[in-house]
Amino acid sequence: MIDHNSTEVWTGDITYGNYSNDTWYSVGGWNHPRFQAYLKEVKALPNLFEGFNLYVTGGLLEDWHSWDIDWVLTGPYEPEKIKMAMQWITMLGFKHKLYPDIHYSKEIFSLYDWQNNGTEYSDWLYELSNVFIKNGLKSDTSFMEPIDGMYRRWNNYPFEKNIKKHTEGYKYSKPVQIF
Repeated sequence: MIDHNSTEVWTGDITYGNYSNDTWYSVGGWNHPRFQAYLKEVKALPNLFEGFNLYVTGGLLEDWHSWDIDWVLTGPYEPEKIKMAMQWITMLGFKHKLYPDIHYSKEIFSLYDWQNNGTEYSDWLYELSNVFIKNGLKSDTSFMEPIDGMYRRWNNYPFEKNIKKHTEGYKYSKPVQIF
């Protein structure tokens, strides 16, 4: 059982696109004050999300410390609006030192729903940048395709790590819709 108010610190350089930081926090859940401050600022510009849905999913909602915040933006494919919303979330994540793992896809894939109905999902996943450097090591993103000022890759859900946890009996949480 984790302490949902605890924070762990990692010092190491991460560059994502034009954003960079050398200190990162992990948080123990949704109610953690650091995440709540980040969320409050994201919600301060609701006009960025008009016509879209924004979700938080992933480790933040589970029973472990999360080193990133998984955001999913869904809705119509409007590249300029999508980029503006993702830039807002990314800028604030770097400000709050919570790594913002934000992407856009037409629909959200829910591990919770997958565990209950077995439906797998494949779709394009769009990101702001194809540059990710951690402690000087650049990730290979050659598989990402530039399109409309973003980068996309084909994703098949669930991931192997999700299937492994499922076979071990772990039950995933539902994504939380913000807008």
